[in-house]
Amino acid sequence: MKQTKNRLQIIQNVMFATYAFVVLSTSSIVACSSGLYSGILLLLAGLIICAFVSKINTFVRGFSIHPSTSFSFLKTMFFFVLLALGVLLFWFMGTYPGAFSYDSINQFEQAIYGTYSDWHPVLHTLLFFTLPIKIFNCIESIVIFQIICFSILFGYMETTLYEYGGKKFAIISAAFILSSPFTLNIVMHPWKDVPFAMICATCLLYSVRIYLSNGEWAKRKTNLILTALMLAFASVFRHNGILFSIPLLGTLYFLLPKKKWILLILTSLLIAGSIKVPLYSYLDVSKPGNRVTETMGLPLSIILNVAKECPKSLDNQTSIFVKEITSVQPNWIDNFDINRGFSSIKYDGIDFNLIEKTGRLAIIKMALKSALSSPKQAVLSFIGLTNIVYGINGAGIIGQGIEPNKFGINWGGNYHIKSFQLNYITLIQKSLLTYILCSVGFPILMIITFIIFKFNRHSQTILKFALCSPILIYSFGTMLFLTGKDVRFFYLTYLTTPVAILLLSADKKETFT
Repeated sequence: MKQTKNRLQIIQNVMFATYAFVVLSTSSIVACSSGLYSGILLLLAGLIICAFVSKINTFVRGFSIHPSTSFSFLKTMFFFVLLALGVLLFWFMGTYPGAFSYDSINQFEQAIYGTYSDWHPVLHTLLFFTLPIKIFNCIESIVIFQIICFSILFGYMETTLYEYGGKKFAIISAAFILSSPFTLNIVMHPWKDVPFAMICATCLLYSVRIYLSNGEWAKRKTNLILTALMLAFASVFRHNGILFSIPLLGTLYFLLPKKKWILLILTSLLIAGSIKVPLYSYLDVSKPGNRVTETMGLPLSIILNVAKECPKSLDNQTSIFVKEITSVQPNWIDNFDINRGFSSIKYDGIDFNLIEKTGRLAIIKMALKSALSSPKQAVLSFIGLTNIVYGINGAGIIGQGIEPNKFGINWGGNYHIKSFQLNYITLIQKSLLTYILCSVGFPILMIITFIIFKFNRHSQTILKFALCSPILIYSFGTMLFLTGKDVRFFYLTYLTTPVAILLLSADKKETFT
């Protein structure tokens, strides 16, 4: 028995050391392109982690959290809602009326004219643009409404963590989320990524309550309907949201009685179908083009980097394809950035029609041929584009600007608070905290670390891993469709990681409250 246990720990150590070294070494490659010091620092960190892997194993295996003995749901939630509101409204005063990118300006235009496009999920535009504008008739209401929704979700999440994981765990989680410049800045943007992260966190919280209460929580019809509603929303708030909702639905099969699980699926399908069919039909929602372009960012990045660095290695078909899609952009080689991939030249005259006409299969085949002819450049392209997901390079620093627009939306915030924001972000960026508070890869590393070291052959442990898997499936699945460093796609990792650690570390309660 002891020999088997030691063998398992050795396997765990090897798995963790391998993943940690890959994460930190690839991060160092990306960092070296902007600064040698950062790259060397990350590489050394990887070596240090590998050297102390046994101690990390011992710590994680021994890490446990326990339910709160004295707990008031309403008081605890009220405290955390007010905490989030206070922090985020203070931050909002420096970014007033919020940060509006081109996408947000476009959704604002859809909301005020009532002409909707599925380029941005219509449900998001309706709930987070049209609704606050119709009620309050002012631009700032959009971001304020998002802040209120975020604060309520945050309060519910931290209350759940407090209930099942104790006071200390909830406070550490709250500090992790609210002190992150990633959180502070992204919530100022009315992007679909914020409510999508909130919905995914809610889905996971409901699933955790079902698991930790031995299914008691799902016996209430309202709770089951709420779970179905959130799963449906997760599927329609982002076009790739099914990468999260479907794995979670599949795992819930093992937590719910068969009839309840079937009811959950049918209710989710009914809600999602009602949004996608009658609602879209009523609003006369238009279907945008360029779908191939939006999903082929990684293959195109590989092709273009090989074309830039090793043009002679391309076959005739791929060489002609590159020349034709960049025909109106003769200086594309100078503008192409390996760490931004296809998006670095995407908006400077690329022939989207030709990409759409060529199709996904042909582009993937050309990318594979390019990778085989120049594997080094292909690997560098892959790392440069995808490292925002698994790397810890502090990629989660998002700007707060407002795109030029015809609606007169301009910055009007407080100069002193704005100065404080810039100083705070700079302080985080120049410290080691940037690798923790500003990197998508750090929360994912935490989840994978707990999965590896908490593993045993007990069926409940495997079920816990399955409940956490939607976070990883969504993150690594979406990674393959990136066109650039769209770190905002992965904000859900910050909200869901504390919930995942709670699930992996907590024991089921004997009684449910």
